[in-house]
Order: sequence, then C-alpha cells, then structure tokens
Amino acid sequence: MTTRREFLNRTLMGGAAFGAGMLAGLGPFGRAAGASRWSLAARVPAGAEADVEALAAELGLDLGRGDWQPLAGGESPDLVLLRGTRLLDPAEWPSQAIALRARWSGHPASRRLRLTDKERRAARRAVVRSRDGILAALDLDRESSRVFRGRDRQRMALVTRGGGVEVVEASCRHQHCLRQGRVGLAGERIVCAPAGLVVTLEA
Repeated sequence: MTTRREFLNRTLMGGAAFGAGMLAGLGPFGRAAGASRWSLAARVPAGAEADVEALAAELGLDLGRGDWQPLAGGESPDLVLLRGTRLLDPAEWPSQAIALRARWSGHPASRRLRLTDKERRAARRAVVRSRDGILAALDLDRESSRVFRGRDRQRMALVTRGGGVEVVEASCRHQHCLRQGRVGLAGERIVCAPAGLVVTLEA
C-alpha cells in the first residue's frame, strides 16, 4: 500500500518549486466564484496550454489576464493548485488535475503561465505564507533580504528592491523558484512546493 508520504514524493516533489506569477514561477492565479477560491500555476510542455485552460474551466476558474511565456529550457513540467492561499497536497486535488500532471510527465516544459490581476497593477508588498499562516509582509519599495524556512527545513532566500521580489537562494532540488527572476505585478506568485512556501504579490 502506498503511504501518504510516498504519494506526495511521487506526485508533488517530482517537479515542484515554482516561481511566480505562478509558474516559474508559475504565475498565476485564477478565481472561482464563491467562498472557495482555487488558484493554480502551470509550467507545461509544448502544445499543452489548452490543457490548463480546460482544467481552469472545469474548476470554475477565471484566469483573468495572463500570458504564456517561453522557458529557457531544461525545466520539467508541473502544476500547483491552491485553495485561497493554501498550497494543496496532491491528495486533495481533483482527479482531472492529477491525470493532467501525469500526462505531462517525461516531456520538457516549454512555456509557463504568468497571471496577474486584471488591471496589471504594480504590487506594493509581498506576503510570505507557510501552512501555518503568514510569515512576513515585505515592502517591495524597500531593499531587504530575508531567509524563510518551510517544510523539512527547506530554505528560500528572498530579496526585495525596486518594486519587485526574487528568490536568490533555494535549498530545493529543482530550483524553479530561483530561475524565475524578479516579479512585481499584483497577483503574481512564487511557489516552492517542497518547502510549502507561497509568496503572493499584492497591490
């Protein structure tokens, strides 16, 4: 019998530190009507953009304003789901999301979804959350450097300056959040799934 930890290692840790906007960080977010709000981030193989749009429709998400951006290469595809600001374990995912992620396995990622709020406003602060709640709210106009530790003592170092935030050091294996670079629009996110950390940019 597969234990919960084995399941998480296979399905979540397989490609999981995301960057923002979410993807790549992954960027993005979508909103469902009502109290339960789903969010997602995606880094996808060539031609898989429609898969994400179909999943969003099934979950009742409005992806708002976003664009597909090319990746430099060498990254694995991945998907992250959140409910509100809480990063979900794959055990909590709907079956269609698990099937989608499995279908992408073994194919290199070529694009990431970068989503912002509909007005594409500049962000004013970055809110860092773990499963236990808010760890910090960082002013993006003030230069600072902070290190955060998440699940399994995974660490992520953030630098804020000039209206943006970026990961400058990460202990996770895949380093996707580190590769994403600086982000600065409201609605963008940086997600490190191995650490269970989410950085949300707010206006």
